[in-house]
Amino acid sequence: DLFGRELLLPRKRARALHLEGMTALEIATKLGAPFDVVALQLLDALLIPAVEPEPEEAEVSPPKPLNDEQREAARHRGVPYLLEAGPGTGKTQTLVGRVAGLVDEGIDPRSILVLTFSNKAAGELSERIAGLRPEAASAMWIGTFHAFGLDLVRRYHKQLGFPKEPRMMDRSEAIAIMEREYLALNLTHHREFMNPDRPLKDMLTAVSRAKDEVADADRYAALAKEMLDKAADPD
Repeated sequence: DLFGRELLLPRKRARALHLEGMTALEIATKLGAPFDVVALQLLDALLIPAVEPEPEEAEVSPPKPLNDEQREAARHRGVPYLLEAGPGTGKTQTLVGRVAGLVDEGIDPRSILVLTFSNKAAGELSERIAGLRPEAASAMWIGTFHAFGLDLVRRYHKQLGFPKEPRMMDRSEAIAIMEREYLALNLTHHREFMNPDRPLKDMLTAVSRAKDEVADADRYAALAKEMLDKAADPD
């Protein structure tokens, strides 16, 4: 029994005695312990790497105060607000400040929806909001646009005509479908003999972009024609 062996002869002590020059037999004789137990403990002590204690988590520093522009955006209420900002300008900090302000104003956290594009950003938002308003954070819906959309599809699958647990198509399945339709399209530009899958990946990226813009096939074709006409225009 591992716990019994550790109680009889802790591995730390077995290692110390061995470093003093004692063999397993000498340790067993000195302590009056079974040789098999001493030998196992000594092997564990010498062969299993020592586990360093995890450092204590540093105290989380309070968030930096919002600057004037961030504060204006965080306090905006009513009509939709479009905030344009580059990397490292504090967009996440501003959004967290806005959510905290809504909670402080008495807004029901269950009515607050916080969406972003990546799982990493969603995790960071959830962590920061939980650090400021832990109870409220657990009641909010914080996640990605895609996860929220899937949640809606699952909740209203009957109205949408989908099965109860709709299965998401991964990229490899999408490429397989494209491959079946690819030859029938009779394309000349998107043909690569060295890497025939590469054009398909580019096409899927274009399809994904069209979905982001809520552009159906007709709208996409119209936009493509508009771009072609502009490219052909000498002016």
